[in-house]
Amino acid sequence: MTARKSYVSSPIDCSILVVDNDQPVRLLLHKILERAGFRVLEASNGWEALALFQANRSQVELLLTDFDVPGRNGVELAIQIRRERPNLPVVFISTEPPDFETMSRPSGCLWMSKPFRIGELLRCVQVALDRAEQQERLPA
Repeated sequence: MTARKSYVSSPIDCSILVVDNDQPVRLLLHKILERAGFRVLEASNGWEALALFQANRSQVELLLTDFDVPGRNGVELAIQIRRERPNLPVVFISTEPPDFETMSRPSGCLWMSKPFRIGELLRCVQVALDRAEQQERLPA
C-alpha cells in the first residue's frame, strides 16, 4: 500500500464503501468524500454493500456504514467484510448513540454521531485510514 497524504493537502487515491439506507444522507456522504478526493461506492443495504465489496475488494480501503441498515446491520456487515479483509478500517455512523464501548463489534472500529460536521467526518476517516496504515507497517 502506498503512503496516503492528509485529505487537507491533496486528493487521496482510495475508495470508500458508504452504506446507509437514507438516500439523502448517502448522497451527502458521497459528495463530501468525493470532494475530498476519495472514490465512493454506495450501498443502501447490507446485501448490496457486500456485493459491491466483493466486486471491488482490492480497491475498498474503508467501510463507512450506519449501524441500522436493512439486510445486515452495520456490525454484521463489518464482521462479514472483515472475514475477507481483517484489517479494513471501519467507521460506524448513527443518529442514536449506541453503547459503543461495550457493544460487540470488530476491533479498531470508530464511531461518529449523526449529524456531523464535514471536518469531523473527514478527520474520522483520515484517523481510521492512518491507523490501518500504521497497523500494516507493524512486523508480523
